[in-house]
Amino acid sequence: VFVQGVGQRLAREPLSGSDVRWLCVSPSGIRRLDTFLAGYFRKGPHGGFISAGRGLLSRSEFFASPRTYAAFHTCNTWTTEALYAAGLPIDSRGIVFATQVMAEIRSLPACGGQPR
Repeated sequence: VFVQGVGQRLAREPLSGSDVRWLCVSPSGIRRLDTFLAGYFRKGPHGGFISAGRGLLSRSEFFASPRTYAAFHTCNTWTTEALYAAGLPIDSRGIVFATQVMAEIRSLPACGGQPR
């Protein structure tokens, strides 16, 4: 699993070349998303996530995972599954490419007052 922190900077100035869309998620949706994400991390004997090494970008890291990458279950499929777990009406079936994820995301309402 690859993780990169973006912090508050992303809200003020999106990463160069990024396509940012803000979506509203309820507190219970955040809890479901946390549970979904936790299932993708292998845990050590004391319950913490196992680092698999430093990431390729600043503030990024790889973590061990019990799950694997597959040609028809890509990071883009996973992203839509995570959004669905958070309670958003999004369908991961047939999602392979990032453009498909963004098409699904663009069909959802953005949070008020946030960048589109």
